[in-house]
Amino acid sequence: MMKSFAQFPKLGFLWSLAHRELSQADRIVVFGLSFAPSDYYLRWLFRSAITDRASQPQIFNINTDKGQSAEAIRDLTGVSPANCQTVEEYRQLIMKQAP
Repeated sequence: MMKSFAQFPKLGFLWSLAHRELSQADRIVVFGLSFAPSDYYLRWLFRSAITDRASQPQIFNINTDKGQSAEAIRDLTGVSPANCQTVEEYRQLIMKQAP
């Protein structure tokens, strides 16, 4: 939050790329993010990329925080993510969904 996009123009460019990719992705895997209220830019990026699109992506949340980050994702985007405690649990979930 302390870094200004004007001070670090490449940072602004990277955020723009991240927004574009998130807004076009069909599947988003969030790994270990809490979406803390103090992380204003990350929350804005994620919310706007997900809510400003025609269709909702699948969101997978890999985190050991007992669902707190999943609740933050749901509050930010309106999408309920699939929760996984480990990467292995995520892998097994994906394998079940494969045709």
